[in-house]
Amino acid sequence: MIVVENGNMPRRRGRPRSFDVGDAIGKAALLFWEQGYEGVSVDQLTAAMGITTQSFYAAFGSKRKLYEEALAWYEREVTQSVRDALTGEKDVVPAVRNTLEASARLFAGGKYPLGCMRSTAGINTSRENEAVARYATDQRMATVAIFRARLEQGVADGQVAEAADTHALALYLNAVLVGMAVAARDGVTMEDLLATAELASSVIQHNLTRPRP
Repeated sequence: MIVVENGNMPRRRGRPRSFDVGDAIGKAALLFWEQGYEGVSVDQLTAAMGITTQSFYAAFGSKRKLYEEALAWYEREVTQSVRDALTGEKDVVPAVRNTLEASARLFAGGKYPLGCMRSTAGINTSRENEAVARYATDQRMATVAIFRARLEQGVADGQVAEAADTHALALYLNAVLVGMAVAARDGVTMEDLLATAELASSVIQHNLTRPRP
């Protein structure tokens, strides 16, 4: 969805790696995206990345660390269009609409696995992987904060009523995104997701805007 994290791997001493770390992280991210954190084994990851188990642990340290790098790759390489949609429009309602529509195209457009990596890949985890679930939750809640900041900017610009509950509306927008991501995984078409985005945009417009002077 929208949050950007620093995905730089720490430098390690020793022989130089014989593989492209960024490319390997991207391949791992697609596997996590499709099957979830617990649905992917280290053997599956090394096979997809084309590296040995020794190289895997030397480069990434653990499956959990690789997952965090994969989430950062997702934000950096995949969701740029969604971030641009939120910030590239001066008026807040079109910005929200563009963001939801860009998300619908991402979730079900066919270029990537269905849904959103952050919304679906780390939700169901066992007790031993609670830290992974918390990490994904923190990223999803960061999206709420970004939505709220954009809505608050709308208040400052006179596009949003000062009485609007920007926190509740930001939670609503995030819930719509998560719901759309899950729906995409369930086979809902991009056209239907775009219709959902339009309906949610109408809800936002009704609750945010006031007549222009």
